[in-house]
Amino acid sequence: MKKDYTHIAFVLDRSGSMSSSKIETIKGFNSFLQEQQGLEGKATFTLVQFDDQYEVWHDFVDIQKVKKLKDKTYVPRGMTALFDAIGKTINIIGKKLSDLKEEERPEKVVFVILTDGQENSSLEYRFEVISDMIKHQTEKYNWTFVFLGSELSAVDQAINMGISSSNTLNYSADAEDVQILYKSVSSSVSKLRMAKEAKMDFFSEDEKASYRSKIQKK
Repeated sequence: MKKDYTHIAFVLDRSGSMSSSKIETIKGFNSFLQEQQGLEGKATFTLVQFDDQYEVWHDFVDIQKVKKLKDKTYVPRGMTALFDAIGKTINIIGKKLSDLKEEERPEKVVFVILTDGQENSSLEYRFEVISDMIKHQTEKYNWTFVFLGSELSAVDQAINMGISSSNTLNYSADAEDVQILYKSVSSSVSKLRMAKEAKMDFFSEDEKASYRSKIQKK
């Protein structure tokens, strides 16, 4: 493993229901990207956008070469093929890593999933398969999976998939909360990149409770 080298994968929902938070999503993602680009240490980046279609926008590239999202490069549409997006991205990254020599592989892999809804249109991957894939990558290769969902049921499903509860967050999709969400995720990714350990808990119980409280008030 190559010390001080992190690969970040970001699987971003762009289904039609994300239209209401399009501007906030673009701003939040760009602030996340800017902070990660400003850190020391090597980082590569994979960005996937999905609806019922699947597109890889950046494929294991140097994070400094990743471009900010714009109005024309993030266009919500379609349904939510969440399982297909997760499964395909795990396989893409796994293949990239297997092609690298051991000493060239990143010390840490963090896999962020953001969606405002539940799975409703996958054709290739089922829940049980995704659960097995996440378990394998987590237990054998120490990948860190992070799930951000604006529906509590989607977060519960992520936990049932095998994603650690401390790495899941149920958020409100209004403008202020989306910005806070991205800042929180970026802060945790930054801590992981600088930490000696390859894994960590992303969200404290107080942080999760704060988000739950905001949602209940809306």
